[in-house]
Amino acid sequence: FEHGMKPVFRAVPSHPGWDRVPGAVQFESHDKTSSSITFSHKFLGGTTDKVYFAFCYPYSFRDWQRRLESLSARFRAPGAKGEKHEAG
Repeated sequence: FEHGMKPVFRAVPSHPGWDRVPGAVQFESHDKTSSSITFSHKFLGGTTDKVYFAFCYPYSFRDWQRRLESLSARFRAPGAKGEKHEAG
């Protein structure tokens, strides 16, 4: 965060997508084992919104599985396990 990184947020249901928090973010290193970040956030959605904050854009386990399956299919060697070949 000391290099310009900002937390992300989303508010469900009014703002379901993840976006960086607007405005300034202060990062403070206290010692080698602790630090803090400080930022302000204005809640614009309804009172029924659930607001989530994260240090980076979330990437679910399911997203990882899909990505790994895609890469496995893309780089699978011909004749490798799981690939079917017709006799001919």
